[in-house]
Amino acid sequence: IYSFVDSILEAESKKYLMSSLSLIDSSISAELTFFTFFKSLFINSDSTKSKFEKTFFITDSVNHNVSKNYRNVILKKEIDHSDNKCNIILDPNYLTYNKIIEIIDGSNPSNNINFCFLSKDYSYVIESSGMNQKGKVVFL
Repeated sequence: IYSFVDSILEAESKKYLMSSLSLIDSSISAELTFFTFFKSLFINSDSTKSKFEKTFFITDSVNHNVSKNYRNVILKKEIDHSDNKCNIILDPNYLTYNKIIEIIDGSNPSNNINFCFLSKDYSYVIESSGMNQKGKVVFL
């Protein structure tokens, strides 16, 4: 009789455990769906548009996704250090990392430049508005 009762209790506890795990799994799935939806709303909104009107894209090729996310994109092969109040997107497929560092080091902090670093696969940009600030990822 005890073994029969134990087996019934064990089966019931497994059933409750499985239903609890199923509820937790459903809850996590719903939360992930909500956060993914919220993230997509935020990233595709105009809040990702930069505060600057001019954007210089230092590259040798056109990227239409960059134009969708930044205003007045102007392609350039070299940087002009007199530019101010603008975004400068640096293409690592065109520039070497040493050249990118030279450009940043040679810039005047008073020019108020927002440097952006394009990913090698052109899928996102990392915006950096200051040396001591955390970068912001903008998916293209």
